[in-house]
Amino acid sequence: MTRKRSLPYCLIFLGLVSYSGAQAVADSRGARWNQTVPLNPQDPCLPVPGSVESRGVAIGPDQDPVAVGEVTGLSRVVVVKYDGRSGEQLWCKSFPVRATAANGTTFLVPFAEVGGVAIDSNGTIFIAGDGGTAPYPPPPQPRPGPPPPLPTNRYFVTKCSSVGACNSTVTFIEPSVGGSHNDTIGGIAIGPDGNPVLTGVATIPSPFPRPSTFKLVTVKVDGSRFRLLRQAQVPSNPPSMTSRVGVAVDSRNDIFVTGTEASTSKYDSLLSPTPLWTKRLAGARIATRSYRHRADEWEDRKRGVWDDDEHATATHGRGANGHNENGSEAGDVAVVRTVANATNTTQDLEVTMLDGETGNTLRTTIYDSGFNDIPRDIALDSVGDILVAGDRSGQRGQPVSPFQEGQLVSLSRTGKLNWVAVFPTRRATGDISKLSFFAVAVGSDSAPVVSGYSEVPPAGPMRVMRTIKYTFHHAEPSSDEGSDRGEGLGDKKLAWDEETSQTVNGFRVCIDAEPVTACQDVGKPKSHTLPSTTEGSLAYEIPLAALRSLTKGTHTILVMAYNASGDSVDNPQLIVEIERLR
Repeated sequence: MTRKRSLPYCLIFLGLVSYSGAQAVADSRGARWNQTVPLNPQDPCLPVPGSVESRGVAIGPDQDPVAVGEVTGLSRVVVVKYDGRSGEQLWCKSFPVRATAANGTTFLVPFAEVGGVAIDSNGTIFIAGDGGTAPYPPPPQPRPGPPPPLPTNRYFVTKCSSVGACNSTVTFIEPSVGGSHNDTIGGIAIGPDGNPVLTGVATIPSPFPRPSTFKLVTVKVDGSRFRLLRQAQVPSNPPSMTSRVGVAVDSRNDIFVTGTEASTSKYDSLLSPTPLWTKRLAGARIATRSYRHRADEWEDRKRGVWDDDEHATATHGRGANGHNENGSEAGDVAVVRTVANATNTTQDLEVTMLDGETGNTLRTTIYDSGFNDIPRDIALDSVGDILVAGDRSGQRGQPVSPFQEGQLVSLSRTGKLNWVAVFPTRRATGDISKLSFFAVAVGSDSAPVVSGYSEVPPAGPMRVMRTIKYTFHHAEPSSDEGSDRGEGLGDKKLAWDEETSQTVNGFRVCIDAEPVTACQDVGKPKSHTLPSTTEGSLAYEIPLAALRSLTKGTHTILVMAYNASGDSVDNPQLIVEIERLR
């Protein structure tokens, strides 16, 4: 079956799938908009061709997302700002990473890597990275000799205005670590004081045969002149291929740092060397949500009663913004990492919630898609729900088909699964492309924005940066005693989009991993347009009660279109938990 798609399927539930207990659930409405960079080969933002990979996303006070990426191998930054509602590209800038040498000349920073983006309360965009502090290779020597040493690697930071006026050079940050060292950026965050906080790993080489040592180094810099204000460091194990480091700043300017091979610590706003607390928790990314100071709210939170006040703020390790509310209390801290599943055959996501004041563990939740789940970023929305962006990979189908998909997981503040959005990988040609969600941010509308990359077949390793905004709505909590909403599936429906340009004879709905021959043929329901229907598509829907194989528990529901040419190769799917049935 031939299919050409610029957008993923939109697969949603109409009405709420019932959960037991007093908890809010989310109703997934699919992708509101989906943008890529480069848009076309003649894009004026990119005067040089190359792969563009995401390196972060943040949402400013105007609620417009900013995605930052890099052109692979070219020491070049790409910054794009989108209209938060429509997804229209407001502006796009790309520029080489240049620095100023001691003699006043500028040079192209060698080996530059972008490490994240943050936006302050004025809308100023801060971009962090790391790279070589001197030109390389240097000018030819007049006499033969040994090859010149590589320049030392350091964090750098630069900034752009809210309308796209960017600094022409970056500023290197020189922490005092002791001896020679090379620094690799992990992340950037910014608090109400407007001063960026950068964190990463410093590698300190030792004479052979002694191994190198490592430190998790966090620095706070002046947001105007980028001079080093304070620094803190803790020993770290050697970073691994999946190592990540994250930083978050709350509305009191307190700083939270985690590293895959280190601990999770809280520092005060001055980044004093001694942490306020340290948790032996090896995380990959970190997020925090602060609470407005109000005695009854604070007491309610300690008792487990939540206030969904719009004045609560959320920050996360790749630059979501907290607003300085007078007297705000430390809220919860979310740390995500990868753990082996019970059978040690795949990798799962583990999210640990910590009390921001004490560091005590509140709860730990494990999410298992059945494949390898790799977290790249985490955020908390305004009501405390958890959003984890990353990848899931593995093999499925006969013959065996390897895949890598972008995955966005939404968990409630109590750890229940809300919904999962998966960006599909299968293309019209039958090729399988690699996709990755690298970062996630969420604004005041609680609609998450993810940024990542997708490979463009048949170009192979050529990648484009992709930014997607998802829409979901919070529901009223169901009661423990049950209600019309909780007694059964009722009039709840499964809905999906299909492009009007496709010839479709009907659809099959598959529950979990059942073979195609066992999937339920639901024919071709009557089509119409819903508020969530993507442009150029029609929506189809069926009652959940009509699905014969749907039982209580957690299921993956997949919709497969077919026509005379065969089955579709690009199928929407949704993971949902069913607590009560008919």
